[in-house]
Amino acid sequence: DKCDYRAGNRHDLIIHTRTHIGERLYPCDRCDFNGGTVAALKNHKRAHIRGESGEAPYACDSCDFRTTTLSLLDNHERTHSEEKLYACDRCDFETTILSSLKN
Repeated sequence: DKCDYRAGNRHDLIIHTRTHIGERLYPCDRCDFNGGTVAALKNHKRAHIRGESGEAPYACDSCDFRTTTLSLLDNHERTHSEEKLYACDRCDFETTILSSLKN
């Protein structure tokens, strides 16, 4: 009822609907990251593990998150900010990560 978004499957619709109430399904227990899918959270947690093992040279200034690429660090650091850089053109959903708009 809030927008005219159409999902390709039920799972994507559920994820999109939850964005309207600000609910993210899978929060990281070590930092402010919230994943829209289990896979996103697993990938994020792997970055924490790589950081602990010394494989990830780029570190977040706000938490213990580390990654192997500057672009992933940039995406992560935006999770600590209230600034929303990307907005859905079908509803009022806003996000700091462009790939979150696909849902």
